[in-house]
Amino acid sequence: MKLEASQLDIKKKQKLSAHCTNDIKREKTEALIFQALESWSPELKLNQKNLSKISGIQLRTIQKKWNEPEVQAMLSEHN
Repeated sequence: MKLEASQLDIKKKQKLSAHCTNDIKREKTEALIFQALESWSPELKLNQKNLSKISGIQLRTIQKKWNEPEVQAMLSEHN
């Protein structure tokens, strides 16, 4: 996204940049969750606390994402 050469005012540029940054962070977080689930040890109980420890993501973020369809699909495949 070439924001520096555009004719947008500073507030619109900041808003567009924030959306872009948010998308990148969300994708990274989901990738870490999926990676942790793919390498999950069978003897470890699958719960939010353990997923937080294995993935390195804050427990609050795991709790927020736990019921999202993408995560639920991965959880159901794992069970």
